[in-house]
Amino acid sequence: MVMGEVLGAVDERTLTSKLFRGEAKLTDKISEHMGERLPVIGSLETISAARELLSDVDTVMVTFVGAPVGILTRHDLLAYLSN
Repeated sequence: MVMGEVLGAVDERTLTSKLFRGEAKLTDKISEHMGERLPVIGSLETISAARELLSDVDTVMVTFVGAPVGILTRHDLLAYLSN
């Protein structure tokens, strides 16, 4: 794996659900439970573009010049907009 290469994502809700259903164990490797890659938005995109993207998903990966620099959640956006 190349540093900075994003292969997929794991979200708390899905992983917790798998743990309670016995489909995952605390000793499992995270890679065994990774889902699809997150949708991507550039750090220079507008907040409006992020809001539109987050209307369909809970989390997006923020990139700058193609490299991942952060994660933006729907909760983050709502908190920002409420200030």
